[in-house]
Amino acid sequence: MQRRPEPTRECTVPARRGDLCFRRERSGGERVDFEAVMEDVVRGFEVAGVAILAIGSVFAGIRFVLGLTGSRRSQAYVRVRNDVGKAILLGLEILIIADIVQTITVDPTLESAITLGIIVLVRTFLSFSLEIELEGVVPWRRRAVERPADRVGKA
Repeated sequence: MQRRPEPTRECTVPARRGDLCFRRERSGGERVDFEAVMEDVVRGFEVAGVAILAIGSVFAGIRFVLGLTGSRRSQAYVRVRNDVGKAILLGLEILIIADIVQTITVDPTLESAITLGIIVLVRTFLSFSLEIELEGVVPWRRRAVERPADRVGKA
């Protein structure tokens, strides 16, 4: 069982009164603190979000090209738009997680919270707009416009 590191007051980020900074040594003697770990977590979420955007778009492009060679050429464009839109929606959600973790753990200031709020509003608006574009209807009206054949088995 690993022992919890002793709290210290020596943080790399200027601490507010009452903040504790946990440090621990890595195998090479390098000291690691909470802020550094959280920055790595944020970086991981950012990389994952960008990877989802890139890989999803590439897969959508591949499906588009394969759709052009198949019998459903007329639906290829609609499918690629839906696939790219879904990749963007998922990528934006992951990037929002990175922004939230960054604001809560790494840089908990009023300025960063306001910035986070603006970023979340913009990304939420983009997500909402993309969802309407993909589905063709606002989310709260989706059930009302579903065809009766679509509802079979969903009730």
